[in-house]
Amino acid sequence: MKETLRNLIEPENKDLFQELTDSFNDVVLFCNNHGVVIKSSIGANKFWECEVTHKTLWSLMEIPVGNINEMLSRYPAGRTSRISLSKKGKCNLWVMPIPQLLASNGGFVATLTPLAELQETYEECLHDNIIARKDSFKLFGALFDAAPDATILVDQDLTILSANPTAMRLFAFSDVENDSISLLTIIKESLREIVLNGISSLSGGRLWCGELVAVSHSGEEIPVTITVKQVRLSDQLLFQVMLKDLSRRAELEENLKDREEELDSMDNTLRTVIRSVEEEKQEFREEVIGQVKQYLLPTIDRIAEVSSQDLRKSYSGILKSHIEDISENGTEVSDEMLSLSARQLEICKLIQVGMKGKEIAELLNISFETLQSHRKNIRKKLKLCGTKISLAAYLANRIDLDFE
Repeated sequence: MKETLRNLIEPENKDLFQELTDSFNDVVLFCNNHGVVIKSSIGANKFWECEVTHKTLWSLMEIPVGNINEMLSRYPAGRTSRISLSKKGKCNLWVMPIPQLLASNGGFVATLTPLAELQETYEECLHDNIIARKDSFKLFGALFDAAPDATILVDQDLTILSANPTAMRLFAFSDVENDSISLLTIIKESLREIVLNGISSLSGGRLWCGELVAVSHSGEEIPVTITVKQVRLSDQLLFQVMLKDLSRRAELEENLKDREEELDSMDNTLRTVIRSVEEEKQEFREEVIGQVKQYLLPTIDRIAEVSSQDLRKSYSGILKSHIEDISENGTEVSDEMLSLSARQLEICKLIQVGMKGKEIAELLNISFETLQSHRKNIRKKLKLCGTKISLAAYLANRIDLDFE
């Protein structure tokens, strides 16, 4: 597959990328394999109120790490994670590696969902139902029948007045209206003081959120996220308590399945787009290739024949090999080899055929220290410094050194 997902996000294909990402409600970021944002949905720039491209994923998420691997060790790929941004509050973060079929060099798709927007929608629904059914705790509880998280209504003494079916099942409540069950009984004893302090701090419609441990009817400890909000029902001040089970995996697995289906759909769309773009570019490619073969290659041959100097022939051989690669594969090639001196090119050729350092130094009648200095300068010119690629391995793949 000559064209990859990375081709699609180049500047000339900006509109195509936006058409794909604008259909998502979430903030969508496309990162390279180093975690640097290459493209983003329109919603991403609006969310941060600035241009986010060329920034690292972890800096945008305010995660104090140094690279993408450290970030993924804290917030694993393929799982929904909860993070907190200084200006946007709590959000759900989801990161998925891009399959190699779509991006040969790797990369990531990240989405961010602000929980405040979901909370506002949930609160509006709750408020409307409280007004409409302010005299019925049973109907109030029915509002949460379809809610996936345990939702409980308590009074100022933290006595449970109503609970949704999820809470009833999880904590084995039977008749909460007549049993006078305290909210604190389902909280781990050592953490009850934290709940009391959090609820007592609420005022003016503020939320209190935290992570703690609840206790099921069987005594099993369950890590949960607790969200508490004051609500007023007629002349009574009550508290709405939502407990999100952090140990559940079904929701995460379903979310992952949905994302995989979205990626499959994106893959099919990208294949169609790539074919269309390739057809439009083919005519132009053939014209350029024809000019390369008709004018450039004969010129390089003449340059090699002008002088018998080894350096001129070496450069000519490398240029010819590079241009042939362009005409045959249509790919860009670098010209680092052209920056090498004649001596450096000669050393590269000897390394390529498998000669050792001392053997090369003796053959060229130079000291081993001088040879090492040449090797260091060669690695610098070939941009191998700071990488784990050996010079011998690099040169083994350079067929353009095969010249007389």
